[in-house]
Amino acid sequence: LIAGFFAWQTQKLVKELSVYRLQPTQTPVSTSSPNLTADWKTYSNENYSIMYPANFTASGTPSKLNIKNVSGDFDLMITTEPTSLSLNSYIDQKTWCVYIKSSMGKSSILDQEESLRFEKNLCGQTGSTDIYSIHSGYAYHLSIPTQETYDDNLSTLNQILSTLKFTQ
Repeated sequence: LIAGFFAWQTQKLVKELSVYRLQPTQTPVSTSSPNLTADWKTYSNENYSIMYPANFTASGTPSKLNIKNVSGDFDLMITTEPTSLSLNSYIDQKTWCVYIKSSMGKSSILDQEESLRFEKNLCGQTGSTDIYSIHSGYAYHLSIPTQETYDDNLSTLNQILSTLKFTQ
């Protein structure tokens, strides 16, 4: 009899507690990240387009473009020229700097194209980081001086480079 009473009390307690059981809430998980380039400007010509922060400027010509920030500690130069050479041949035949040889480059990608990147080489007055790519008969050379602020600007550089799109 006592066992039956405890069983009945246990069932009653389970029913009462189930009323108070918390139901799991589902918080929607955002699958989209904030668009960090939403307010950026776009430069484009017949060969490529590239985005850059609103507080930067772009000047020059389609074959030689400079993207700079107003404080002057970021300066990306993009040069293009027609070529029939392969990427490795272009680098080995056209570069003047002894620290830039195709065998020394780090494999990289620019808008789904194979590229070679030369980090913090000793070329130029302050050194530079150079990226070369070939697309649709054009050679692309992107260069940024390796100043003391280079490491601070590396994430901005990579974000800018991620927006480069070849148009041909």
